[in-house]
Amino acid sequence: MHLTIEKTGAREWDEAHLKELFSEGFPEFITADRLVKQYIGRVREFFADLDLMLVDEDGVPVASGWGVPIRWDGRPNPCPRAAPRRWSAPWRDMSGASPPTPW
Repeated sequence: MHLTIEKTGAREWDEAHLKELFSEGFPEFITADRLVKQYIGRVREFFADLDLMLVDEDGVPVASGWGVPIRWDGRPNPCPRAAPRRWSAPWRDMSGASPPTPW
């Protein structure tokens, strides 16, 4: 099987394919935390370059993923252990409507 990676916003996706792909919903670590719920709506808006689809040779999406950049100096102590802290990190110093920068 040949797979490629595409940005999610690069084209229109067949609704039936998306429905199948997301039929099981989001993992509990995303839906169970209030901090994640607070920020998740802005993730695709601010980090569209990190919103990706894995697509098979027929153009059908088989996986989806997105990321939130964090600053990290390489030491283990400052790296947030819990998902909610990682989610909120890019917005901690943010003011206004501009997206945060991780570097």
